[in-house]
Amino acid sequence: MTVQINDILRADAVMEFGGTEDVINAYQFRYVGSGATDDATALDDLADFLDAVYTWIVATINVVVAFKHIRGANITQDTLLGISTWPALTAGTSAGVPTPPGVAPLVEFPTNIPRVTLRKFGAPTSQAFVTAAGVYSTSLTGAYASFVVALLAGYTTGIRSYEYGYLSPKTGTWLVPTVGLVTNVPAYQRRRRQGRGA
Repeated sequence: MTVQINDILRADAVMEFGGTEDVINAYQFRYVGSGATDDATALDDLADFLDAVYTWIVATINVVVAFKHIRGANITQDTLLGISTWPALTAGTSAGVPTPPGVAPLVEFPTNIPRVTLRKFGAPTSQAFVTAAGVYSTSLTGAYASFVVALLAGYTTGIRSYEYGYLSPKTGTWLVPTVGLVTNVPAYQRRRRQGRGA
């Protein structure tokens, strides 16, 4: 199959906590290149992009978190792009006792549509990043601020370009956030509680 200009693509960044619990971040991108491209090339591009974006936060991710693979799909054409290994990342590099799998850094990306905010729950980190006040350290929030900048910048290689955003079911339009808000307050992703995964 061929990815056409303005096709909406989904990329799932799949990781695993402690060998048992899935940690998944789903992203949507619009293909805005100057010409069509094949599925395999688009999947490779998205894998390269997410690998580069996660490089900014890998030092905050606990060593028990393994980077498994990246799944791709073309939402516009309702087809699968396939599965790719992470190009470089294999595991988090933060040693020490991990936080519980449901406890996670949170980044929010507001849009211009009321009550439509994109959210990303980061991978489990280490307790060393939690201060005595019960909030995340400035080193962690600073790493996530760089993650935000890299994600919002999108990805371009040759004639192929991708922008991060969200196809809103409320409006049927493609929404592109222009800012990401990083909080130092630990969030909780209920779907990641132990024994459940995802």
